[in-house]
Amino acid sequence: MILANSSSSVSRIPLTVELVNKGNVDCEMIRHLAPVTVSKIIKSLPIQDRTHRFKDQFIYIQTGLEIGAEKPKTQFKSGDVGFMTSNGALCFFLQDSTVSPMSHVGILKEDIELIGSARPGDIIIMRCKT
Repeated sequence: MILANSSSSVSRIPLTVELVNKGNVDCEMIRHLAPVTVSKIIKSLPIQDRTHRFKDQFIYIQTGLEIGAEKPKTQFKSGDVGFMTSNGALCFFLQDSTVSPMSHVGILKEDIELIGSARPGDIIIMRCKT
């Protein structure tokens, strides 16, 4: 019998979101929120792209992934990570928001302000936590 480490879980996958030349933020992909979407994101890591801002609601990066809607919702909280199916973008929410339907896939664990400091054209890299 293998005992699971309490800090890791099959349903919570720890990742690092790096804002290049500015710092890192811990993130968790949460499989039960959108199992197919989270699995496809994890298999595509590392994901890297230039940042874009949608108003003051969220920062997003393009992933190139084409994944259909899965358990879509319109209410997100600061620190949530969503996947926008219309353009294949990962969205990092900076404030509580009501938006077009997207899949909730994870959370930022800390330092949301760092992601909020991203300027258009900065680079974000999402990768497995080492």
